[in-house]
Amino acid sequence: MKKNKMTNECRFNLLYETEDGITMKQYKTPVNRKLSMYGFDVIEHSHNMYAVLEFDITNLRNQLRMKRKEGVGGSLFSFF
Repeated sequence: MKKNKMTNECRFNLLYETEDGITMKQYKTPVNRKLSMYGFDVIEHSHNMYAVLEFDITNLRNQLRMKRKEGVGGSLFSFF
């Protein structure tokens, strides 16, 4: 990924193989990706934060169990 700080423009390159050899295509970075990149730049040298989250997954576990009985795969981890 190339980041040009002067124009505030981000691009990434994708390499793929074709019959003629290896080809490179350049794409503009999506807005959501830019926001995450800028966010990580801001907090790069800051303190680490930790959190403990608690969820009530009783109904979710029952739904996943019913889906597994029907033959449709799924797990609690894949749901999150």
